[in-house]
Amino acid sequence: MLQTVIFVLLLLLMLAYLSVANHFNIIDKPNERSSHTSVTIRGGGIIFVVAIVAWWFLHGFQLPWFFAGFLLISVVSFIDDLGHVPNRVRIAAQFLAVVLLLLELNSSIPTPLVGAPTTDHQLDVLRGWCLHQPPVRDYSFLWLLLSLPVILGFINAYNFMDGINGITVVNSLVTIGTIAHLNHTVYLVDPNLFSFTMMALLIFGFFNFRKRAACFAGDVGAVSMAFLITMLLVMLIVHTGNFYYMALVFVYGVDTVGTIIERLVKRENIFEAHRSHLYQLMANQSGIPHLMVSSVYGLVQLAVNVLIIVSIRQDFAPLLIFSLIFLVLVGIFAYAKLKLYKVFG
Repeated sequence: MLQTVIFVLLLLLMLAYLSVANHFNIIDKPNERSSHTSVTIRGGGIIFVVAIVAWWFLHGFQLPWFFAGFLLISVVSFIDDLGHVPNRVRIAAQFLAVVLLLLELNSSIPTPLVGAPTTDHQLDVLRGWCLHQPPVRDYSFLWLLLSLPVILGFINAYNFMDGINGITVVNSLVTIGTIAHLNHTVYLVDPNLFSFTMMALLIFGFFNFRKRAACFAGDVGAVSMAFLITMLLVMLIVHTGNFYYMALVFVYGVDTVGTIIERLVKRENIFEAHRSHLYQLMANQSGIPHLMVSSVYGLVQLAVNVLIIVSIRQDFAPLLIFSLIFLVLVGIFAYAKLKLYKVFG
């Protein structure tokens, strides 16, 4: 019942935001770097933030350091959507938010259940957690230092990938949905966090996953979602001691890192806006519909997730599967880009 009420409230708030944004001209105008051709409301991803805030207040104020960082990075990103935030302020806010996230990750050990177990499944989770509970980790300064640029890079890469209709919502649904599935056996966080997030994604997707989007996620949507995924993914890897779960973001990772390397080779400024990502070439140069490109990215990532999870659970050469997936994706990325450049210049 509560989740139904929350879903309706989130939908009403989304409709209210679209009305307010339209009235106050919170819009994204097309330019030479854009992949869209019509004026569109931006900042629709604010609904992700509302959902997480609602979860935090309704479910026991869990993960306080994460929540503080999440709120900070989301507010600054939303202000950037409304106007402009100087780069130094945005970077400083992101840096501080990631430090808060690392404090959360360093101080929190995933606990098996909130309250007493009441079902056979919960008892199974509790038994498994007690058997495989990781030790309290006191990460070294070097670990924290190395993590900062990697996490900052991932958050900004996720934002850069938000360039066509549907791509952020589809890939976020795949990633969040996969980790939610794993959360049944490897307890990381309160399951309600996934429920609230999925509701927000579905509502946003209704307005974004269409030929002419009613709104874009904006920085607030892409950055806040990346921040959440970062926490969940690091928790998953640390709790299981299994780095193979990095494959859950391989599709975005290969496109982002591959494009950065390509632009460095061409001696281009990697911090300037561009249309060099594979998904942009597919949508712009080759004219493939945005929704098809977004769906392909999501389906490929889903296939990767299934393969890596099965290989881990069956202990079927996970390192080999992990490596093959990476090499195949790199090969597809390179081949597709060369083909598109050859045809369209």
